[in-house]
Amino acid sequence: MVLGTSNKWTRANRETLVVDFEVIELPSGSGLRPKLEVLDQLKDARLYRAILEERTIWQTHILYKSGLYEAQSSFGLHSTYESVEALKSRHPVGSSFDPLDFLDSDTKEFDPDGLSPFTLISTFGRGEPPYFLIYDVLHGAGIYENYQPSQDLLEWVGDKGREALERQFGENWQCVAIMDYCVKHFATTSLASLAARVMVADFVSDDQFDMGYASRELEVLASGIEEVGPVTLPAYVPVPVLIECP
Repeated sequence: MVLGTSNKWTRANRETLVVDFEVIELPSGSGLRPKLEVLDQLKDARLYRAILEERTIWQTHILYKSGLYEAQSSFGLHSTYESVEALKSRHPVGSSFDPLDFLDSDTKEFDPDGLSPFTLISTFGRGEPPYFLIYDVLHGAGIYENYQPSQDLLEWVGDKGREALERQFGENWQCVAIMDYCVKHFATTSLASLAARVMVADFVSDDQFDMGYASRELEVLASGIEEVGPVTLPAYVPVPVLIECP
């Protein structure tokens, strides 16, 4: 991450700070200790040996907060308390924290065979929309039941409506039905309508731009940021523009 610039076009626009550092001791017999079979004996050699020898290990949680978003946690396991202290000294409360520092490049020089991990992830694709959140929203709105359209939605569409949608949209007719139901019953900015919009963009129109835009809108609104924003941010004051008449 590039820090320390005051240029508004290149500076970091969201600062992430450590808000707490938690340490949990896990003695032999603790249910929170990982099982040996889930560890890589070569990659986690010290931790593997500590668990094998039934020595105490430690669990750390770096709690960090980015802008107005809720605090998140970075989790770690340590075979020695010295390792815990070293980590804590690097990330004291109030210090800057980059949860994606493992994606930083080791050099600023261009190397066609050494693109930064951050760049490579974008070239491969950054994954799918937030479907865990989408399904939570649709279940919460009563549109989904056990990851299938609810009975209320199916009755609203009706047999003839389903047949018409299937002829036009094939196996993805449910996405269109869900979105039409949402925008006719809820605000278009509701979480339910945005969740349905993501699904239509993903499965029906294949509109990658709208899928990404609606996904981001859904995540931001679901986080509750806009509920506290008007309280914590200064009000916008329009700047008068003088127009000289001929």
